[in-house]
Amino acid sequence: NVGDAAANEGLGWIAFDKENFQRAAEFFELAVAEAPTAFRLAGLAGSLFRAGEIGITAANELHNSALSLDPESSWILREKAWNNYDAGNFLTAKNVFEEAVQLWPEDENAHAGLSYSYYQIEDYELAVDHIGKAIALASEEDPIIFSHKEHRAFALWSLARYRQAIKDAEYLIDKFPDNSNGYVIKARILHDMGATNEA
Repeated sequence: NVGDAAANEGLGWIAFDKENFQRAAEFFELAVAEAPTAFRLAGLAGSLFRAGEIGITAANELHNSALSLDPESSWILREKAWNNYDAGNFLTAKNVFEEAVQLWPEDENAHAGLSYSYYQIEDYELAVDHIGKAIALASEEDPIIFSHKEHRAFALWSLARYRQAIKDAEYLIDKFPDNSNGYVIKARILHDMGATNEA
């Protein structure tokens, strides 16, 4: 049944997860044409944007249509926010991530996105605050903890809170000894502290 909306949506998400966004968009378009839903519209928006088929303005219009059908969907809000972040619309991304956090205070991904957005607009204090919340909500076993700790080290470093930043860098070195990032971050912070030889 070529026009089966649910089947086309399923194929869309499979292609989306495999980052084959052009193919995903084709499936979502078929699903939306047959029976539009919030998630199908959001999937279409994200796929077309990531495939370079539409700009952020058109993507936002599709996301807004999706949100009109499901205004409290944390995933759709986050998807809209990350698309704006990737487009360099950091203030818009911040505002949308804030909406998600207000609706779902325990949304780890939204806190992380909000932190990244605050960092880009140079509000480092709030960047530290929200990545700290993401870290508290994340599992120690989840690989995402590396990105969270790395980002907090950069935010603390930007505030010249070097001792705290070094703690996060040392965590990265201890838990991920085969990844160079922790060593490089610690060295750069030590250099800024004047400990050039140690750096």
